[in-house]
Amino acid sequence: MDDSPVRSTSLADALKNDDANSVARLAHSLKGMCGVVRSDDLVALALSMENAAKKGDLDKTSTIFAEFKGMLILAQGEMQAFIDA
Repeated sequence: MDDSPVRSTSLADALKNDDANSVARLAHSLKGMCGVVRSDDLVALALSMENAAKKGDLDKTSTIFAEFKGMLILAQGEMQAFIDA
């Protein structure tokens, strides 16, 4: 939970800099992070971002990233609620 905002911000910065290689690497990292907590939907989105970035399609990656961020916020809320219970 602590690391995901850092990784997401780094990915956003890489998108702004049109750095497809860094975007792909960071999406791959986020994919692994989401896999650890068994969030299949987030894993699928991260994989889609990684694949789109590898193809150089940063517009598609940005669109997927927007959806990913929204789902990540929801997942973080659910994890925090579990921790607090």
